Amino acid sequence: HDYLLRGGFPQCALTESMPLAQKLLREDIVDKVLKRDMTALFGVRRIVELEHTFLYLCLHDGDLLDLPQLCSSLGLKRPTVSNFIELLESTHLIYQLKPHGYGKEVLRGRSKVYLADAAIAPSVLLKGKALLDDSAAMGRAVETAFFKHVFTRYYRQSIGFSYWRGKKDVEVDIIADIEGELVPFEVKYRSQHTDARDLKGLAQFCSEKKVRRGYVITRELTDFGITEIQGTPIVKIPAPL
Repeated sequence: HDYLLRGGFPQCALTESMPLAQKLLREDIVDKVLKRDMTALFGVRRIVELEHTFLYLCLHDGDLLDLPQLCSSLGLKRPTVSNFIELLESTHLIYQLKPHGYGKEVLRGRSKVYLADAAIAPSVLLKGKALLDDSAAMGRAVETAFFKHVFTRYYRQSIGFSYWRGKKDVEVDIIADIEGELVPFEVKYRSQHTDARDLKGLAQFCSEKKVRRGYVITRELTDFGITEIQGTPIVKIPAPL
């Protein structure tokens, strides 16, 4: 939980004071990257609108990106917002996951957006330790931290990442395409142990795609081991591990 609040950047990790660590992260992101680097590297002049776009993404970390809603909320045009999002991605402040599939499924589907570090949102939004009291926000923060972990771990292999939505709005958080083999990951950060009833999306995906194995990221250290869903082995791994 301390890691989720202060993040994985060395300067923040080595700072004893949590408020100071979050302040350093906030100043690095907002003052240096958005206001200085974006202007110097990309010639961005509409810094206030860029900052508002980034704040909106902080509020919706790990969510599907609703471009019309974003444009309406900020009073910006779609090409402007799309350009801002491309710039934020090129500076590695955010990552976009496209829906899993081909052709129209991908073109028409919305992207899922993760921040580069789980601590960015609570730091930039001045939430302090409030994250720890919000179970939904904690779940999203763990999902963000896990995605960054697995993305960084396999960065050099250029693995393709996506998310998947099935029938009746079930979904799988992250799909890794490793040389043609699909590996699904689901994040279930809750106090009770995870069983097949909690993994309907994973079950549907594994059945449809004939997946060999899958993973569930859990909360409790005792919620650990291998379970099976319709014959597919699913490895449950606690988030701290």
